[in-house]
Amino acid sequence: MPSPARASIFHAVWCRLDPPSLLLTRENPTMKEREVGLQLLAQARQRLEQGDAIVAAKIAERASDVLSEAADQSGACAALAVAGHGRMRAGELTAAQTLFESLVALAERFHLVAQALAARTDLGALLELAGQFDAALALHQELLDLCREAGDELGLANAAGNVGRLLTRAMQLQEAEVLLNESLRGFTAAQHALGQANAHICLGDLCRGQGRKDEAEAHFTNAVHLSQEGGAPPLHAVALLNLGHLLRDKSDHEAALEAFSSSAILCEGLHDAQGIARARLAEGLVLADLSMPDEALASFESAERAFVELGQPGGALAAAVNKAAVQCRTGALIEGKKVLERAHIILRDAGDPRARIEVSLALVEVHLALGDAGAAERLLGDLDVEALDARLQLKARMIESRLAMRALLLHDASRLMTDLKLTDFTPWERFSRLLVDAEVALLRQAPELQSLIDEMSALADEELTDREVAAARSLSAQAALWRGDVSEARQHYLRARALWRTLGEPMAESQSQAALWWIDLLNGEPLHPGEVQQLEDEVRQRGQIDQADVLACLGALASKARVGFEADAVDDEVLTFVAPLVHRGNRLGAAICLAFAAAVTSSDELRDQAADLAVGTQLSPPQLGRWAR
Repeated sequence: MPSPARASIFHAVWCRLDPPSLLLTRENPTMKEREVGLQLLAQARQRLEQGDAIVAAKIAERASDVLSEAADQSGACAALAVAGHGRMRAGELTAAQTLFESLVALAERFHLVAQALAARTDLGALLELAGQFDAALALHQELLDLCREAGDELGLANAAGNVGRLLTRAMQLQEAEVLLNESLRGFTAAQHALGQANAHICLGDLCRGQGRKDEAEAHFTNAVHLSQEGGAPPLHAVALLNLGHLLRDKSDHEAALEAFSSSAILCEGLHDAQGIARARLAEGLVLADLSMPDEALASFESAERAFVELGQPGGALAAAVNKAAVQCRTGALIEGKKVLERAHIILRDAGDPRARIEVSLALVEVHLALGDAGAAERLLGDLDVEALDARLQLKARMIESRLAMRALLLHDASRLMTDLKLTDFTPWERFSRLLVDAEVALLRQAPELQSLIDEMSALADEELTDREVAAARSLSAQAALWRGDVSEARQHYLRARALWRTLGEPMAESQSQAALWWIDLLNGEPLHPGEVQQLEDEVRQRGQIDQADVLACLGALASKARVGFEADAVDDEVLTFVAPLVHRGNRLGAAICLAFAAAVTSSDELRDQAADLAVGTQLSPPQLGRWAR
């Protein structure tokens, strides 16, 4: 899920661009009143640096009144800016918006161009934090046009960076890259190190989404150095956070956690609650990758509380969505689905477009886990997959391939994974692609199956986590089973089940357990129907109706095996459980269930039914017949 690390960062540049001359009087007010106002403004700035946002805002609001009465409108604008930032940091976004709007009006009334532009930039940042993505983009676009018309090169670099960053989130990637490069050139020409750091961060984010990981790392590394050398701890913290996300992409989890921790330490020194929350959210993502669900949930909950207190719905939603994703993985599908559906509704009409896409894809995966392929296909159909950046497109194509495999449209599943924008894969992305290719090869009994399994197993062992090792074990077990090596299959499934249990992923563990029970039946070993019924109840309670129906069939066969199979009665009962799978479009699940049942019962009728499932698919009847034997 998206991290709020990519929230507005360019607006910080304007705080550094305000020259001291802006605090000088324009109308020669009485020195006493003006001195009092400036002293209040200095106190407000000090309180803001110390993290006392509310007090800072109140003092700054008083300073603005005093300076305005002293006819120092430039000073009054500076005080309003501090007050707005104080309210924004305190999570009082509505009050902050009012202050920034007043600041814009005052600055424009007295022709204070630099402060008017700075106020509009801050207002755009606030709108983004409030989840008003379209309004923020429109405001930054307006600023870009104004700066271009006025020939304000530094303002143009700043506005181009903000618009480019938001267009990246909106998947308008070509235009975004043009603007971000323009921003970098402008700041470089002005020798503005912090502006360059901002531009590098945003270009790194764009390259990261397109799978250009070496370019992304170069941009983030430059940003870290420039912000550190420029003495800008807030920007340094953001640069470290973004670098950490890239390191996580590359499965360098230890280095990613170190970057996130360094970012959090900087933010703690700055009393930056928002930055700390971003770091906590990022740490949760790595902990989830490492299959530490309790620790990940604690990080997400901490981040969510902080964002709620800060009045930042976008950050709170990101934390809630990532928490829901972990819950779904650990079996709480229904609860997770509710959170994702709420997030999808919130983001559908407003909010960050990339976040909306990521939530949609997460929700599609939950629908698939629940056996609702129709809902998954409808939601996926609403996305323009071709317009997505390379990494999101890969994720969408993987889901589309699984839907195609579910319907036994194997050529479609394979084709979807060959026409990709992404060419430079991270280890996890390469593993994910190998996994889909191997699953298709398994169903087609293709000769390259074993080489694919060997490659993904080596990759999982050497560069990834136990979660990928367990997935590789599960696929190795399926391959051994389909080629008739039941003993090897059993060993792989036992290892996979143990790993899934250790990782706290009951859905995957139950699939391994079901496969072990099928093997027991194939070997003629006794199987207690009550154990099967207990697991079926757990699975059905999670909402996994497809797997529950398969377990129900398994339990029925276990009961029949104790008294001897009566062919017609067993066939009818098996078909009763298989029919709902076919009705829900899960031809793959139905075929596997029929194949196992036919092998256990030696039923020609069930073999024929399995072969009939090939009609209208891209799998031949002989292939299904081989499964059933």
